[in-house]
Amino acid sequence: ILDRLKFSGDTNDVVNLLILNHMKFKSIGAKAEKISDRKIREMLNKWGEGTFLLLRLVHADNLAHNPKHNLPEQIPALWRKMRRIQKELASLPMPVKGRDVIEHFKIPPGKEVGILLKKAEKIWLDEPGLEKEEILKRLSKYDKK
Repeated sequence: ILDRLKFSGDTNDVVNLLILNHMKFKSIGAKAEKISDRKIREMLNKWGEGTFLLLRLVHADNLAHNPKHNLPEQIPALWRKMRRIQKELASLPMPVKGRDVIEHFKIPPGKEVGILLKKAEKIWLDEPGLEKEEILKRLSKYDKK
């Protein structure tokens, strides 16, 4: 529908994000106690600032429920966790780049580099304080499996 109405690709992406994920937080607990920091890092990394627009939508939805079933503290608690983690990530950017993968594995640029970068990103999301050398070392072990 958005394509037909000639909305921009960015608008289309944001609306798709909201529609596809509006129920994502239903199982994280009344005060977001059931979501891990790793999962939050993953969402922030994947969705960026769109994450906070999604939180606004989910919060409005939570408040619109019957008072017996609404979760007024869920999204504010999650928002606080996300802002804390976002600040941490800003000071610890993903240290491994495509050039690092190419040099470490002695492979040409291409699809394999992207696959290895995604694996490196997973390692980093588990432990964002890791240095480039440690991620590449773990990536070497991970790749052999």
